[in-house]
Amino acid sequence: MKHLRLQAVLTGLLALSLLPLQAIQAAGAKVTELEGSVTKVAADGSKSKVAAGDILGEGDNIVVGSLSKAALCFSNGSTLTLSQKTSVTIGELKQEEFAGDKSYEQLEADPSKSQTLLELNYGKVDGHVKKLMKGSAFDIETPLGTAAIRGTKYSVALGFNPVSGNMVLSVTNLDGKVDLIARFSGTAIFNGGVATLQFKEGAEEKTVEMAPGTTVEFIINKNNPYFKELLGTANIDPSKLGILIEKKKNNQGPGFTEDESDEGPALPALAPPMGPPAVSPSTPSDT
Repeated sequence: MKHLRLQAVLTGLLALSLLPLQAIQAAGAKVTELEGSVTKVAADGSKSKVAAGDILGEGDNIVVGSLSKAALCFSNGSTLTLSQKTSVTIGELKQEEFAGDKSYEQLEADPSKSQTLLELNYGKVDGHVKKLMKGSAFDIETPLGTAAIRGTKYSVALGFNPVSGNMVLSVTNLDGKVDLIARFSGTAIFNGGVATLQFKEGAEEKTVEMAPGTTVEFIINKNNPYFKELLGTANIDPSKLGILIEKKKNNQGPGFTEDESDEGPALPALAPPMGPPAVSPSTPSDT
C-alpha cells in the first residue's frame, strides 16, 4: 500500500512539472537596449556598468553618457528610452505580484496594480505607458514639476536653453492623457500647440491637462534665487553654465565622477521651443 501511495505522489509531481510555467512576477525594470556608456549608481552608492538584460529596482540611478542611450521595459509593460546625457532615478517601483509566462516586453497592459515614480535629474526621456489598471500611476518627477502619465506616448526633457541661459522643463503629450503639475501663476494658454509657463516660487501647485499633440515649456529664469539651489551649483556663476555644457566631456549623475572635475554635472542643452512634433489626429487605442 505504501508503494502505491508513493507511486501516486510521484505521478502527481510529474504531472505538475509538465504544466506551463506560470511564474510569479514582481516589480522591475528590464534593460532591453543599450548603446555606449551607461552606468548604474545603486542606492548604497555603488557603481556598475549596465548590461542588456539587467533588472533595475527602486533607488537605482541610471546615468547615460554622451553618444549613448538606454531602453527600459517595466513590469507593467511600459517602455522608456533614455537619450544621451540623461540621468534618471527610480524613486518608486511597486507592483502587486501577478502570475504569467509573458516577458515584460510582451505585456500589452498593466497586469496588476502598479506605482511607478521616476525622477528625471536631467536629460530627455521618451516613453509609452500602456493601459494602466484603476489605481495604478506612472509619474515622472523633476525639480520643476511632475508629469503624470495616464496611458500615452510622451516626451519629457529637462535642461538648459543655451540662448537664454534659463532652465527648461519640456513635456510633450503625443496622444492619450498627460497632466503637468507645477508651481506657476496665471493660466496655460496654448498657441500653436505650445504653452509657456514661468516657475513661481511660493505659488500653489496647479495642474495643466495636456491635450494630445501639445507641449508645455516650463521655465525657471536664471535670475531666480531658486535657480542655483535647483542645480546644486551655488558656487558657480550662472553665466558660465553655458560654457560648462560645452566643455564638459563626461555626463555624470549625482555623486558620480569619472574625470574628478568639480565643475558640477554636465546638463544637456535644450534647443529653443520649436513646437510639438506633428501627429495625425487619432483616438488612443493601445496607449
